[in-house]
Amino acid sequence: MANANLAGSLSNFIGYLRCRKILFVQECGNFYRLQAKVV
Repeated sequence: MANANLAGSLSNFIGYLRCRKILFVQECGNFYRLQAKVV
């Protein structure tokens, strides 16, 4: 359980950094929509 939570947090953090780096709002939206489906 803890490992799954850690992996999820790390995935979200990497996604956040990627969004900051790319600075494409549309891609951020697509990423978080995909995350919502996965979770």
